[in-house]
Amino acid sequence: MSVAIGIVLAALAGVFVAWPLLRPNAAEEEKTAGPVENVALERLEHDKREAYAAIRDAEMDYHIGKLSEADLYLIRTKYETQALAAIASIEAAKSREKAAPAAAPTAGFCPSCGTALPAQAKFCPACGGSRSASVDRNARHPRQVGHDAVDADRQ
Repeated sequence: MSVAIGIVLAALAGVFVAWPLLRPNAAEEEKTAGPVENVALERLEHDKREAYAAIRDAEMDYHIGKLSEADLYLIRTKYETQALAAIASIEAAKSREKAAPAAAPTAGFCPSCGTALPAQAKFCPACGGSRSASVDRNARHPRQVGHDAVDADRQ
C-alpha cells in the first residue's frame, strides 16, 4: 500500500515539475489573443527568427566540421530564402498599417475661399459659399468686402 502511495506522489511531483514545459508559454497565449493582423505579424517575425537561428546553427556546424561546404550552401540558401520572404511580408504588412484609412475624399475646392470640400458637401464648411458658385477672380471674399466698406467709411 505504501509503495502505491509513493508511486502516485512521485507521478504527481513529476507532473508538477514538468507542467511549465508541457503548457504553452503565457506570453504566447497573450500574443495570440490580439487582433488578427498582430498575430500574423508575430508569426512572420517568429518565422524570420527561426530562419536566422537555422542559419546560425548551420554555420556553427560547418565551423565544427559537421557540415560540408556544399551542405552549408544548401541549408543557408534555403533559410535565407525563408527569411527574405518573411521580411518582405513583414514590410508589406507594416506599409499597409501605415497607409491607414485616408481622410474623407475631397470633391474639389471652394470657389470662394479655396478650402478643400468633402465629397457630399453642397456648401463650404469654412465660408458657407455655394459649391457651384462661379468664381470671379476680381471679386473679393465676402469677409473682405465688409472690411473694405469699414475702411472706406474711415477715409
